[in-house]
Amino acid sequence: MTVEHVATLRGHGDVVARGEPLSQQRAMWLRFTANKGAVVGLVIFILFILVSLFAPWLAPYDPLKQDYQAAFQSPSWQHWLGTDSFGRDMFSRIIYGNRISFVVGFSSITIAMVIGVAMGLVAGYYGGLIEAVLMRIVDGLLSFTPLVLAIVFMVALGFGLQNVIFALAVTFIGMFARVTRGDTLNLKGEPFVEAAQLLGVSHLTVIRRHIFPNVLSPIIVQFGLNLAVAILLESGLSFLGLGVTPPTPDLGLMIAEGRGFIVMAPWISGFPGLNLVIVIIGLNLFGDGLRDALDPKSQVTA
Repeated sequence: MTVEHVATLRGHGDVVARGEPLSQQRAMWLRFTANKGAVVGLVIFILFILVSLFAPWLAPYDPLKQDYQAAFQSPSWQHWLGTDSFGRDMFSRIIYGNRISFVVGFSSITIAMVIGVAMGLVAGYYGGLIEAVLMRIVDGLLSFTPLVLAIVFMVALGFGLQNVIFALAVTFIGMFARVTRGDTLNLKGEPFVEAAQLLGVSHLTVIRRHIFPNVLSPIIVQFGLNLAVAILLESGLSFLGLGVTPPTPDLGLMIAEGRGFIVMAPWISGFPGLNLVIVIIGLNLFGDGLRDALDPKSQVTA
C-alpha cells in the first residue's frame, strides 16, 4: 500500500483519526475506495449487471428483428449505434449481448467455484490418496490453456449456450481447487483447527466453521478476476464459431459478423468490440481492487 493510500485511509472519518479500531468490513471498504481504479471498475461492474438484468426494458428494438431496408445504416438518432447487414439495431443487440456474456460468465464461474472449492477443501484437509487423486485431476485441467481446453470441450459437446457454460466451468475448476487447497493446507496446522479436532468436532464441521470462512477472501478475489476471463473466452469461442449460434445477440458473434464489412460499416464490429474492452477492463480493475482490499498485508498497522 502506498503512502497516498495510507493517508487516504486515515482521512476517512473521526474513527481512524482517533486511532479507534475499525471493523474488518469497514477497513476493507476503506482500502477498496482508496483505490480509484477499483471504484471505476465497481461502477462499470454495476452498470454491466444493470444493463444485463434490464435488457428488455433498455433495448429500443427487438434484437432479432430483421429489416433489410434499414441494413448498414450508420449511427443516427433512430439507430444510435447503426444497424448490421440484416438491418438489426446494433444498440439493442449489444445490450442483449451483455446479458448473454453476464449469464455465461457468472454461471460458469459459479459452477467452477462450487466444485473447485469443494475439491480444494477435501484435498487439503484429508490429504493422502484423496488429495493425490483430486490434484492429479486438477493438474490435468491446468495443463491446458483455458481457451484450448474450452475449445476441446465445445468440439466434444457441440454448440449451444448450456454447453458453453459447462465448458467454461470445467476450464476454471482447477484454478479454484488449487488456491483453496493451498490455503487449507496452511490453516490445517493452525492451533484453533487442532483445538477443534481435539475437542471431538467432526471433520465436516471443522471444514465448514473454521477453514472455509478463512479461505473465502482469496476465493472471492478469484471469482472477480476469473469472471472477466470467462466473458472474454465466451466471446472468443463465439468469434471462432464454437460458442452460441446465430442469430443470438452475442458480442463475439457480432464482431465476427462485422469482419466482412469493416471498411463500409466499421460500427458493426467496432461498437461490440469497444463494449467488450470496457467490460473486461472494468472487471479487471474491480478484481484487482478486491485483491488489494482483502489482502491482510495491506492493512494499516498502528
